[in-house]
Amino acid sequence: MVNRLKQCLGIDVSKSNLSLSLGFLTDKLVKEFSSRPDVPNDVSGYRELLKWLRKSVDGSVDLLVVMEATGVYHQGIAHYL
Repeated sequence: MVNRLKQCLGIDVSKSNLSLSLGFLTDKLVKEFSSRPDVPNDVSGYRELLKWLRKSVDGSVDLLVVMEATGVYHQGIAHYL
């Protein structure tokens, strides 16, 4: 069984969409990446993001979230998370 040491969600923010990439570092020091189609930059997209995260991340390991601060367009997802 592969254990995850670190996990990080990267969000590329635009006015209308969020592009998502999830990265993991395993106990074998291997990097793994997962992505999904863009979600809308609104509450419906935020809910889709959380649904995907609940299925994709290891709850026993902290999740770091990084995003691009694009004008005011990042504020909605930042506050939601």
